[in-house]
Amino acid sequence: MAVAEAAKVVFQTALAGTLESKGFRRVSDTNYVIEGDGIEWRVVFGPEYKDEPGTFLDATGIFIPEIDRLCLALESQSAPLSLPMARTKYRAHFWKTVSAVIDSSKAYGERDYDPCFVPEEIGSDRRAHWATKGHDLEALGCRINDYWLRDTWPWLKDRLTLQTACGSLPSLEWIPGDRRGLWFELLQWWACGHRDLVIEKLANFERNVVASDDQLRPFLKRELVSSAGHFWPFGRMYCRLKPIGAKELEAARKDYKADTEEMREIVDLLGIEERIKEKLTGTPNASP
Repeated sequence: MAVAEAAKVVFQTALAGTLESKGFRRVSDTNYVIEGDGIEWRVVFGPEYKDEPGTFLDATGIFIPEIDRLCLALESQSAPLSLPMARTKYRAHFWKTVSAVIDSSKAYGERDYDPCFVPEEIGSDRRAHWATKGHDLEALGCRINDYWLRDTWPWLKDRLTLQTACGSLPSLEWIPGDRRGLWFELLQWWACGHRDLVIEKLANFERNVVASDDQLRPFLKRELVSSAGHFWPFGRMYCRLKPIGAKELEAARKDYKADTEEMREIVDLLGIEERIKEKLTGTPNASP
């Protein structure tokens, strides 16, 4: 799949210079990257649709290699958590597209789209994209550059290091990826350097691990026979409006044990068993 010549003109008109001024380096006419500190930010225009010459997708995305390494170590049969961006070979855990609205202050239903922007249609497998045929390429390039500076750079500039990539903690405003649930979320926090937070959450879960079925059964009854909205200690929610039967109790018991086993796999993977013990006892363990 080839990038349209028109897309190269659009990118090079203004956006390329802006990216270079922000520290990005050129990989190709429509691919600029900034690397370091265990992360990779990339701005890329994707290939044209064959039946629509001159079209392209845009994306500004982040790739954190350590996240994929940890996730694959936990589940060797799983695909990487990252996904291809803008129909290219380059992968990202999260990406943004250039805003295509002229006035973002307007209500969503009242916004005016850029004349070159083609919104995604309901039921279509074709994503929203840019169309250049019959349009002034340099004018479009200037507008896309303005959109990127207005909407993408203010958000990106505070996430250029591994420590800042996950947003503010403990309530993260953004977590890269996050498509596989709680355990992968923890690995993402760990990869981004928020290790004390991960250890605290795993220690909290360990405090609630029960030793036998005799202990587990009353615990499940207490947690699950409820008004709607009871949570497991680690965020898994069960909504029950009436007492559960034996089958539901047994299924919940299996889920709880599976969570416990996976939690311990993560502890082993990260090599933090001693750190967990310190949290549980409140006493630092002596180094061997």
